[in-house]
This record gives sequence, C-alpha cells and structure tokens, in this order.
Amino acid sequence: MRKQALVNIIILFSLCTACVSEDIVDISSKHQPKIFVLGFLSPDNDVEIYLGRTIPFGTIQENPENYKVFDAEVRIQEEGGETYLLKETGDGTPLYRCSKSEFPISAGKTYTLEVNHNDLPTVQANTTVPSAKAHWQNLEISPSEMYYYMVSGNWEKLPHTDLKQYGVLIENLDPYRLNKGTSEGIFPTGNLISLKREIFLANGERGLRATLLTKDVHYGAYSNIADLTWNVMEDFSSAGFAEIISGFKGVIPQHSNVENGVGVFGSYLKDTRDIAL
Repeated sequence: MRKQALVNIIILFSLCTACVSEDIVDISSKHQPKIFVLGFLSPDNDVEIYLGRTIPFGTIQENPENYKVFDAEVRIQEEGGETYLLKETGDGTPLYRCSKSEFPISAGKTYTLEVNHNDLPTVQANTTVPSAKAHWQNLEISPSEMYYYMVSGNWEKLPHTDLKQYGVLIENLDPYRLNKGTSEGIFPTGNLISLKREIFLANGERGLRATLLTKDVHYGAYSNIADLTWNVMEDFSSAGFAEIISGFKGVIPQHSNVENGVGVFGSYLKDTRDIAL
C-alpha cells in the first residue's frame, strides 16, 4: 500500500508538470550567503554557539571546510546586563564558547546573540530562558524483552507550555553509551505528561540517567521539525506523508529565529534523575 501510494503521488506530480513550460534558472548565481547559527543556552552548561554559512540549493558540497565560519565576532548579552565576547575553540570546529562561570545563564532572563563577520551579513537572535522547569514525579524502568527495557515516567505540565516544549534524553550510566533522546514516547494524560519509551541495555550496564528538558518556544519548534524530518526519512507513512505533501507543498518548513540569517538560538532547563537496574 505504501509503495502504491508513493507511485500515485509521483504519477500525479508528473501529470501536473507535463503541461508546464520549462525554464532553466541558475539558483546558485542568485544565492547570497548568510550565517547559520545553532546554539542552546542552559544554566547548567557552558555557552556554545556553532556557526556555518548557507549553501546554494542543489550545490554538491565537495569541501565541508568551505561552509564553516571562522574569525567571527560572537557576542552574547543578558537583557539589561553586560555583553560577553565568545572565543573560538581553535580545534578546527566553528564553535564559539565561554564557560558558565564566565557568563552564567539564569532562568527567566532574555539573552541576545549578535554575530559579525567581514564577509557575511550581521545576524541577531533572542531567547528567553524558561522561568520554571518541569520535575520528574515518577520514573521507573522495567524489563520488556531480551535486552530491551521500558522507561516510564510523568511530570506536571507547566502553565503556558505545549507538548513540543518537553523532551527526554536517556543516557546509559556507563560512559560513552547513548540512547536516542527526543520527544519520542511523550503524550498527555490529564494534567500530567507521560513518557513511555523502549530502550536497549546490554549485559553489565548498571542503569540509566533520564534528563527531562523544558525548552523555550524556539528550541521546542526546532525539535518538533527535527522529529518530523526523521520520521519522513524513516517511514513516510508514519509521519503523515500525505499531509506534508498537501500542506507544505512537498517541503518540510524549517523554524528559524535568526534575524538576517538562519538557524536556531534557544534555551532550556533540565531535571535529571538516575535509575538503577
């Protein structure tokens, strides 16, 4: 059925385009490079901002180094407070950072990011860190089958938030082993929001760490689109492929809050709990 549905869509698209005259447009010649920003603030973490530059549609990227942005001036300012200049890490990654002791992030505060570069337009973005965070009320793990376990938990929904502003990151307590951490398995149950997620744990592992994220609206929208994109790649039918085609004209919309550029500058709070097997 899935294959037939996809074939029907392709046939319909072909019929719609068969009677349209074809003009060749050089999109790349009209492309004006802009700065791409990705960064999420949290009181518990150092400030880290990744920078890149946009790529013309249809470009075959031969050298990824050409799309990294170095030698930029990256400043962050707390509303009504001081401005801090972030430093490049210097390890070949276009990452700009400062420690949380140098520039602490506070819940409820608004922060402005500004990026200047000699060859690219200046960009700005704002994020307001959530003023309160959700807390685990219940969290447990139970055997499912073989090496799979079911992680179950819930928390109280905060005022003026929606489902996409929550996420759960699940990590193994043994170092360097990581399970998928997204909004997968999160659903409302009355005044609570619940989690049910099956994970894999190998023999000898001691337990896991579950981190409940409370995100600002920009991080929440970014996560929602990322999950949707993953679902389309994994299985078009489970992501509502027909709705995407009809509602979005075949293109998944991307969320950006970066003025004069693209990307996401967001923030979050977290509540972490360890569970032993």
